[in-house]
Amino acid sequence: MVLPVWLAMSPSGHAHLHASHVPAVPDLASGLTATAVHGAGYLLVTAAIAWIVFTKLGVEILRTKWINLDVIWAAALIVSGGLVVALPGA
Repeated sequence: MVLPVWLAMSPSGHAHLHASHVPAVPDLASGLTATAVHGAGYLLVTAAIAWIVFTKLGVEILRTKWINLDVIWAAALIVSGGLVVALPGA
């Protein structure tokens, strides 16, 4: 998600629809700030979920009700990749 900032990509022809407030060529500081904010937010949400599971639900739920998401993620990546290839211009 941060890759366009690091590559300094210009907005597409649909810039009027979304993200038109983002500068076309951000500097290094804005790229580092975006990465830091993204990482901090991810860390905070992960820590909150871990705390809730540990204190409220208990660790036993991980042994009995755990869902392995590997197959779901693989299927989602395959479907999204297929859609990108099948739908040119999307």
